[in-house]
This record gives sequence, C-alpha cells and structure tokens, in this order.
Amino acid sequence: MSPILNAVVAMAALLLPFSSMGVDACWKRKSVAGISFGSRWSGAGATAVAMSADPYEAAAETIEAGTDYPNQIKIVHLSDVHYFSQKLYADCGDFTIAENSDRKMFRESGAIVDKALAEIVAYQPDLVILSGDLTKDGELVCHQGMHEKLAAAKKQLANAGKQAMFCVINGNHDINNDDNGRDFSSGKAEHTDLVDPLAFKELYADCGYDDAIAKFDAGRLSQGGSLSYVVRPAKGVTLIVVDSGKYSADQNGLGRDEHVTSGVVGEKLLAWVESQAKQARAAGDIVFVTQHHGVIPHFSMEPELMGEYLVDNYEDCQRRYADAGVSAVFTGHMHANDIASITTEAGNTLYDIETCATVTYPSDIRFATLSWKREEGTANVEATLAVENHPLGSV
Repeated sequence: MSPILNAVVAMAALLLPFSSMGVDACWKRKSVAGISFGSRWSGAGATAVAMSADPYEAAAETIEAGTDYPNQIKIVHLSDVHYFSQKLYADCGDFTIAENSDRKMFRESGAIVDKALAEIVAYQPDLVILSGDLTKDGELVCHQGMHEKLAAAKKQLANAGKQAMFCVINGNHDINNDDNGRDFSSGKAEHTDLVDPLAFKELYADCGYDDAIAKFDAGRLSQGGSLSYVVRPAKGVTLIVVDSGKYSADQNGLGRDEHVTSGVVGEKLLAWVESQAKQARAAGDIVFVTQHHGVIPHFSMEPELMGEYLVDNYEDCQRRYADAGVSAVFTGHMHANDIASITTEAGNTLYDIETCATVTYPSDIRFATLSWKREEGTANVEATLAVENHPLGSV
C-alpha cells in the first residue's frame, strides 16, 4: 500500500462518527494520526478496586493520592520482521525456490532489523511493541538471533539512561512451524530445530514476560493463547499482550501441533482479556492490546477475501474489547499500514492500528506519543495517541 493511499484510508477510518465517551481524532501532516481517548470513571470505582485484591490495588491508591503519574510516554510498534539468520543460508536451489515464492526480503532481514533497532534507540522510547512474526518460520536459530538483537538494543538504551520495556508476542510463523522451518546451509532444505510455546516464553523472558503483572493460564489440556500476558509500562497505562496464534491441536483443526495462518482469541482467553481490561480501566488506566491478527477489517471485503488476517471471531473480539475499555489494538500480519475503527452499540470506540512488515517494502515502523492528563484525585483521564509512520530509508 502506498503512503498516499495509506493516508487516505487511515483518514477515512479516523473520521467515522465517534462515541459519546469523548473520542475524537484528527489527521496531521507527515502521516501522523492523532487519536484521542476520553473516559471518566467514578471515584467509587477506583476505591472499589483499591479495596480488592487484584494487580491494580496500588494503582488505585496512587490515583487517590494524585501523585507520581507521567503525562506522556513514547511508543514504538514494529511487526513481521521475519528475521532469517545467515547461519541457515546457502545459495542453493531450495533457498531460491523459497525466496522466490515469497515477497519477503529474507537475505536482507538482518540488516533491516538492525536499521530499525538503531532508529528505535535514537528515538528513546518507553515501550517497544513487536506484534509477531519475529522469524522467517519459527527456526530456533532465528529466534535466538532475533533475541540477541533485541537484547543489544535494550542495552544501548539502558546505557543512554533509558529503561525501555520491550514486549513481544508470537505471530503465525513463530511457533510449531515444522511445515516451513528449514535449514539451507548444507545446500538443500533440511528440517531444523524449532520453537514451541514454552521455549518462546523462556527465550523472550526479558521481552515482556519478566515484567508481566498477569499471565494467561490456558490449562493443562490446552495450549491456545498460552503466551498471553499483561504489563504496565508506565503508571496509568496497561498493555494486554494477546497470543492469537493457532499452533496447537486444540485450536488448529489439524489433529497435531502445527501452525496455520489464521488466528483466534478463544472464549477463555477473551473473557480473561475482558477481565484484565475492566480492572485496568477501573483503576484509571488507558488500556491497549497488541496481537498479531487484526480485529477490525481494514477494507470492506477483507473478511471474504483475506479472512485469515483477522481472528476468526473478530466481531466478538472488537465489541468485547471496546466495551471492556480497550482503546486501541496494535496489530500486524497483513504487511500493510492502516488504522481502522468501530464504535459499538454501547458507544465505545476501538482502533485497530495495523503496522506493515519490516521485511517487505516499504519497511516502515511506527513511532507514537501517548499524552494524557487526569483529574486530580480521581480515575478520570483524557489521552491522545499521535501515531507516525516512520520509514527506515535505505539499508
């Protein structure tokens, strides 16, 4: 999608009617979209949370004291980096077939990731979101290399005095991908070590999981959604990180643990997201979600033509996310830049902020600034999220 078309589409989405909750939007030059969230929560609601035994008890008490809240944070969103390690590469016929059957720049993916992370370090963000498809096809070596790059960027930010939180989630290519994960280094395509949900969580422990204030429990007999978690990157902001992948027999319909392109937020996970969002909003937080698959169509025929790029139950998700208090969802998967929105019958508006793949042209990432103000001593808050498409330029 061209930058001009992206701007037109995003503008059209943002100029839809807004809810009675005080949501408005504006379109600014340089592909910057301004989204405003307005919400008012009674002091009684915050007090009730403060009295309950949940992760937001301290947050609600701070609201009542009216102290120590920031009024702005900087966010980066990138998606679908599809990092391919050169350790698995050889200039051979099998790799040529794999490369020519896709539009991803696998051989250049490492340089593109390095450029993106250099730009991120220069931006000095508070929060970095990676919404899935971190690797070519879930190869362990690629995951290890991608984590090394993220760890190096975190260290550079820390050395500059910036303690940024990095939050990753899996995409459809990242987990149990035996159908596609291959090592070409011998001169032909061979099976290679892959990553399952447990290995993913352990490998990226310092990219969200160690900072989690809540983690989803899928249960003993299910893997679906098991990588979901919640973080609080700043006082007043909650991010719910949702695993929308279908990589296990309990969700993919294959009878075996293997990835598929489509995604879903199962009922148990969806109810958990609702609960986490409601708790956070009652505590006065602005609530975001990130996941790989979209929840709002970005063009009218998307459900019919490219339904695998939305979660199977997208209509249920968008309504329940919005009515639980989620303001926006950071998504990827489509390899395109767009912002779409819906308003529920209850009058709550939700934005789906879709970011393109770094591994395919034009390789943009998103820079965003979240600014907000709250009413002293209450959980009432108004916020604006300014989102900018950031081209990486030549690599």
